[in-house]
Amino acid sequence: MDPASQNKPPSTNHLIEIEVPIVWEYVRRVRQQVETALAHIDEEQRSAAVMVASELLENAIKYGTAVPSLGRTRFTLEYSPSQIEIRVENGLTDESAYRRVQKIVDSMSDERACEKLYLARIQELIDNPFQSNQLGLYRIGYEGKFNLVCSYENQVLTMTARRQLP
Repeated sequence: MDPASQNKPPSTNHLIEIEVPIVWEYVRRVRQQVETALAHIDEEQRSAAVMVASELLENAIKYGTAVPSLGRTRFTLEYSPSQIEIRVENGLTDESAYRRVQKIVDSMSDERACEKLYLARIQELIDNPFQSNQLGLYRIGYEGKFNLVCSYENQVLTMTARRQLP
């Protein structure tokens, strides 16, 4: 081989492909599992629970990260004849992000507040359609009729959504 040709880039294109798990597939799987687990309850309540599970998981995937105390997002569904509880835990290294989430959750303390906040956010999106959506938590409170609480400990954000059943 000519020594001068050793420093030249190859004459053909090269492609590197890396298989990465489709993380969003997990959201679809959890939605299906929630749908199946709650098949015995009213369609409106079941649909609301599926939506809540999806919103919380999507947020965990978008904003979460692996941390020493929690390497992967954790999803929990608990239900009884009187209540549905959905809990999602994910790593979060930015404490200021937790404070922003806490502020939103605190502002959604009752149904009237949820409706006003939801409609205000919809109006903001109409007025400026190129901004990021950030409607999910409001959907949980207003459309889903779930109460939200959140906590943050050891770089783990825990979002808990509860709905009483009639």
